[in-house]
Amino acid sequence: MKHLLATFLVVALVFVFAGEIMAETKIDFEGQIRVRDELNGKSFDSSDAVKNYVDMRTRFGVRATVKDNVEAFVQLQDSRRFGQFDGDGNRLSGTLTNGANVDVHQAFFHVKRMITDGLSFKAGRFEFAKGNQRVFGSVGWSNVGRSWDGAELTYTSEDQFKASLFGLKAAERNNSYYNADFDIFGLYTTINDFNLDIFGVYEYDADTTGLYTGINRLDRMSFGMYYHRKMDAIDFEMNGVYQTGKQARGLYDALDPALRDNMDKIDIAAFMFQAEAGYNFTDSPLKRVALGVDFASGDDPTDADTYQGYNNLYYTGHKFRGFMDYFIASHESGLIDLYGKVAVKPNDDWTIKLHGHYFQTAEDYTYMTESDTTMVSDVGMEFDLTVVTTVVEGIKIQGGASIFMVEDAWAEVANPENGTYGYLMGVVNF
Repeated sequence: MKHLLATFLVVALVFVFAGEIMAETKIDFEGQIRVRDELNGKSFDSSDAVKNYVDMRTRFGVRATVKDNVEAFVQLQDSRRFGQFDGDGNRLSGTLTNGANVDVHQAFFHVKRMITDGLSFKAGRFEFAKGNQRVFGSVGWSNVGRSWDGAELTYTSEDQFKASLFGLKAAERNNSYYNADFDIFGLYTTINDFNLDIFGVYEYDADTTGLYTGINRLDRMSFGMYYHRKMDAIDFEMNGVYQTGKQARGLYDALDPALRDNMDKIDIAAFMFQAEAGYNFTDSPLKRVALGVDFASGDDPTDADTYQGYNNLYYTGHKFRGFMDYFIASHESGLIDLYGKVAVKPNDDWTIKLHGHYFQTAEDYTYMTESDTTMVSDVGMEFDLTVVTTVVEGIKIQGGASIFMVEDAWAEVANPENGTYGYLMGVVNF
């Protein structure tokens, strides 16, 4: 009887305290369903068929605000392709197979005031986007999107200055004998009076798998800035990043260890520059025209002691380098992108955009023919047409068509054809 009474009292106290907490907690829900039908003819080989598939991304989030100071956010996500199979080869659509595809996209708490005014703290799993996402981006176009495990301590001074100290865990390898983790640390500052962001990022990948003893994979520092400004009808933005440090020269060579070609680290000296200027029209269907350049340095093959190929870090590549996503990954030869943009808005329900890109490599790459080997830099041209409408109430409908006119050398197939891509997408936010 005594145990029953004690249990009752404990349960009663839990409900009492929970009620008091819930009384000071605000709960909000949010969600998104996005369905995108794609026609993928990106292969330059005429013998390859055009692929058609439908991707769907579903997100549902719960946001709790406790005592107006602590925010807790949990966002579940399901990313799938219509008619897909699971890892065991079982069909998931129209069957009784459980795909178990739901994952935690974000789950973090954010303390708005830590000890003193202006100091806040966030920890957990969260999207991490900075500036215009040329260095750190959330990659919203992806059917999954990028999120990080880590923490961020931020100080804000009267909305004029913000400094964020962050730590992100890229890989936890739980090695029993030595540190083999991949950690990222950085400081990101924003000076609002000057429309300027200044940042530094340190990446340390201690993994030695496949390398010589005592050689870790990466020890890189990136220092950069982001500037943006709008002056009447003109807008301008600029990114600049310089990378230094060391990285492993190469994998262990058991066949000829005496060469010692890969038994050390190589210096890093790389950079990136991106700038865009636009003119905005008023009282006209033509809304904006812009020109820009995106330059990522390439590795000089004649310099064996320094690696000069810029690593794009964790950017939202789809936003910058064409919607066909040929150049999301970093390229050893670097990349030069000269581009133009035009936006037209005939009325409040329709927006039409056209982007054009001219691509070259920053360093010449090898082109092998049947009779000769030469060095070239030509890549190709891409044109992207996008149409967005809200004419159907409650849903944003977006469609696009793209073409890539590739140079023979870059295509690496005989008699290449143009790459093509098209999509139709519906997004419902609730």
